[in-house]
Parts: sequence; C-alpha cells; structure tokens
Amino acid sequence: MRRKILKHPIMKPLIRFIKFRILHVDDSPRNLAMGVALGIFVAWTPTIGIQMLISIALAVPFKANKFLAASMAWVSNIFTLIPVYLPSYIVGKWVLELCGSEKFSSNEHAIELLKRLSSFHFFVDMWTLGFWKEGMKVMLEIGLPLWIGSIIVGLILAVVSYFCTYKFIVWYRLKNPHILLRFKRRTQAIANRKQKQAGN
Repeated sequence: MRRKILKHPIMKPLIRFIKFRILHVDDSPRNLAMGVALGIFVAWTPTIGIQMLISIALAVPFKANKFLAASMAWVSNIFTLIPVYLPSYIVGKWVLELCGSEKFSSNEHAIELLKRLSSFHFFVDMWTLGFWKEGMKVMLEIGLPLWIGSIIVGLILAVVSYFCTYKFIVWYRLKNPHILLRFKRRTQAIANRKQKQAGN
C-alpha cells in the first residue's frame, strides 16, 4: 500500500521537491524549517496575490530559506481557498463570539462567498478589477473573523511545521552522512576561494 502511494503520479513531483529542494539543499535545517514555517503561516492569511512577496520579505529578517518560504505560500491558492480559509473563519468567528461580539455570517454564507471568489480563474482574473472587487466584498462580510482565525490557525500550523521539518531534515541528514560531507566540502571550497581573493 505504501509503495503504491509513493508511486502515484501526483506523489512523484512532491517527493522530488522534498528531496532536492529541502533535504539536499545546502542550507541549515533551521533556515529550511523556518522557510517552510513562514510560508505556511503566510499561506493561511487572506492575502492571495501577494503571499509570495510577503513570504520573501519575512524570510529576510528571520534568515529563512527564501525559496521555501515563497514555495510554501502556494499551499493556499484559488483551488484550495475554501478548505484553507473556511476553518480559519470558523475559528475566528468562535473567538469573537466568545469575546461578546455580535453574530457573524453563517458558515454556509461564508462558503458561498469563498466559492464566488474561487470561481475566478486565478492566473487570469487576479489581475483584473473584478477579482479585487469581489475580494473586497468577501473581506467586508467575513474579513475580521477570517483574519483573526487565519492568524491563530496559521501560527499553530507554522510552529508544528517548523519542528516537524527541522526534526525530519536532521534525521535524514544523519541517515545520509554523504550529504553533510558534501556541504562541508562546498563550505570549505567557498572559504578557500574567499581567502585567495582576499590575498590577491
């Protein structure tokens, strides 16, 4: 069963991504895990259209891997909009109602709003005024609970993804010492090159 899942056509690019863009990248486990965590956090915020830019901007002060931060931000897109944002909206609505705020839109109405937004063709319509007008309508109706819920859920997922990614990278590299040896050789070669340049 496990082999069948791993051989599935959808799994092949995912496995290649994990292997060559995370596990074999010449970067520290901390920086790689932080890149994943930041990207996941931003992916859960209702900022579709500028998530990659936000992820890269956050990666700089956190010294995270920029490529991974930008890549993980694509977890939320026009196709995953409802499964990503609906639970966040429910959490945010619950928190606000717990604090005494008035009732917000029903979950069914939130689904309809998100469906309306996800009906746009992302790569084409996100550059049109209509897409952003529709986005503004959604934000006006469910924006506050969505933002609060997204930050809460995003932070939880970011922390979990950081520790899981970090532990997995460390475990994988210990199991494959040739990767660490390759990194050390490359680091030493770069250091030697810099010394030669400084001497010249």
